[in-house]
Amino acid sequence: MSLLNQVAQFWWDWMSSMFWQVSLLILLMWTADLLIRKWIWPQVRYALWLLVLLKLVIPPTWSLPSGVVPVFHQKVQSQVDLRGGEKPETPGVEGVSDQAPVPAESDATTPDETPATGVVQMDQMPPDSKTASVKPIWQVYVFGLWILGMIFFVALILGRIKILRRWHEEQEKKQTIPVWYHELLVKTAERLKLGRLPAIVFSDRIVTPAVCGIFDPVMFLPKNYTNSLSREEAEHVLLHEMAHLKRGDLWLHGLCLLLQIVYWFNPFLILARKQIQHVREICCDLTVADLLREKTTRYRQTLLNTARALLTESVEPGLGLLGVFEEPFRLMPRLRWLEKETWRNRNLMGATAFLAAVLVTFLILPMAGSRTETGIGDVEGQAVESMISDEESYETSPGEFDSKGGDLYIRSVVRGKRYFMGIPVGSKRLGVNETWIGDGRCSESQRGRTIIFNLRDSLFTFIDHNAETYVEAPLPLDLSDVLSRDILRRHRESRYTGEVDVTGKSETFLDKECMEYKVTFWQVINGDMTNEQSYKVWATTDVPVDLEPFYGFLDCLRRMYNRDGVCRQELAKIRGIQMYTDFRNKRFLTEERIIEEVIEVSLREPPSDVYSAPEDYFEKRRIKRINF
Repeated sequence: MSLLNQVAQFWWDWMSSMFWQVSLLILLMWTADLLIRKWIWPQVRYALWLLVLLKLVIPPTWSLPSGVVPVFHQKVQSQVDLRGGEKPETPGVEGVSDQAPVPAESDATTPDETPATGVVQMDQMPPDSKTASVKPIWQVYVFGLWILGMIFFVALILGRIKILRRWHEEQEKKQTIPVWYHELLVKTAERLKLGRLPAIVFSDRIVTPAVCGIFDPVMFLPKNYTNSLSREEAEHVLLHEMAHLKRGDLWLHGLCLLLQIVYWFNPFLILARKQIQHVREICCDLTVADLLREKTTRYRQTLLNTARALLTESVEPGLGLLGVFEEPFRLMPRLRWLEKETWRNRNLMGATAFLAAVLVTFLILPMAGSRTETGIGDVEGQAVESMISDEESYETSPGEFDSKGGDLYIRSVVRGKRYFMGIPVGSKRLGVNETWIGDGRCSESQRGRTIIFNLRDSLFTFIDHNAETYVEAPLPLDLSDVLSRDILRRHRESRYTGEVDVTGKSETFLDKECMEYKVTFWQVINGDMTNEQSYKVWATTDVPVDLEPFYGFLDCLRRMYNRDGVCRQELAKIRGIQMYTDFRNKRFLTEERIIEEVIEVSLREPPSDVYSAPEDYFEKRRIKRINF
């Protein structure tokens, strides 16, 4: 069941990200297509619409520095956050962002209310609770519904293919191709330089010529079609249908159907498929026009004559078929483009389509990095107000301790990295953390919040810089006095347990020997364990200050983010300043990492306000949100 939960979680992360990314891309393409359709060559429009298919086959985690969508999304989200919008909580790094995903909020409860039935408090869990049972998460049921939807659409297509095969079998027993039509078929194939002829099938169930079949192409014609057709009209129809084969339209049509089966839940794909189908027909007409040149007028007349005969017919050929008139009500745009001598600009059209596709690929398709995604994507989205910009460079500085003394200053950089099948697909600096450790006091600032642990005054302070508010509480910290009812409810519904393994290995960071720790923890929801995660920490005690305030600060942080009971006791085994932390979240084909690396350790005189809240900030009774 644990494996099924992981597969379902990976599927949900992929599909939810792909849903909003592809939907946004389709809306952008539809808007652009609406604006440029009268002036831009259909080949350019077709190339742009095909990028929707490309987007559906590349990982939603793909990102590039040139991507416009993540930058725009961050700017919009930063304005929302500054107006007091809630920020979701995400997995963090021990001692850095020591928090965890929590279930959605429900009706608030008072701090004095007892936990719901079946909730196991962490203090009651034994260290060997690793063997607790695992129940399916809600994503498993959605995953099953998705599979049922795919089975339905696959059955629908297989049924359609079976019908087409039966038509083919009936044809072999009845009607044969006229000699003149076969000769024209061979001549048309030579004209298009097509190496393989399609099979010809006559059927009374077809009202317009159409082709189908990726590996064994078949051309379906209405029964007695050749009896009422002139040789020139037959040549025009053959040129159009075989142009589909020459252009590879059947392969792309098959890919489009396959992707629509996989992403059947996205209604925007229907709009994209219709637009691809329409523009494809115009491009096919222009391919025929490139062969006919000055005789294109006669081809236009053939389309008009065929359209008149089909005014009262339903000409949609169905799944897997490409016909002359898949949507006859869109005939006018096709006729307008056939009036233009587009063959004179053939090379320019191809180059423009290629450049437009490349431009959109590098600017629009990389959409990773927004808050809508899960895992590290959430953390990236929250790094809107980093303490330094992404462009700012930094250098590591061991920091020599001078004789004048001062408080210990620690500066670290947090990065998010993504891998797909072991290949890096994205990397971003998430922010810079600053920590001060002095005489009985500790202060840490990162991404819009500061936490101060003051043993001298027995005071705990939580500062929200985005909202310009702060909360103070006496030590020892009582969570019911400092956290809101909603956050307390989350603590009761979702806890964590885990273990810390002192590996005995050591590494050197900034000339300091660091001990290696391996941390493993599991989320506990209603008594069931799930979402196992692990990371490594390298910590050192080689610093000239008393680290007890720092340990007290970490203990408060762990309690605030559900690391209570067994997990909190295990994490206390990590001793010293954490110089390097590598948080890895592996999911089937992808891996997401958050790396925090200390780049400076030195003794400094602290700013006057580093251990207190700004005077112009508003004091509140309780913490209603925790910013990371």
